[in-house]
Amino acid sequence: MDMLSRKYALIEWLVKVENPDLITQVEKIYESSQPNDQDWWDDLSEDEKLGIAEGIEELDQGDSFSYEEVRKGIREKFGI
Repeated sequence: MDMLSRKYALIEWLVKVENPDLITQVEKIYESSQPNDQDWWDDLSEDEKLGIAEGIEELDQGDSFSYEEVRKGIREKFGI
């Protein structure tokens, strides 16, 4: 079946669907496939933005852990 035939088959099937939950799922798939000009930052809560800003400030001040330090801490904590 070529692409156009597959599309038409989906359209015919979708027209017959009566399940509102299934329609909602199809709508979500459609919406997620559309280009989104909105910046993800705008979807964050003020608390999330504040947490990110605090983390950046800590990094700028040199308050961070290396990957190896984190791995060592996990090994010590969990006895791995």
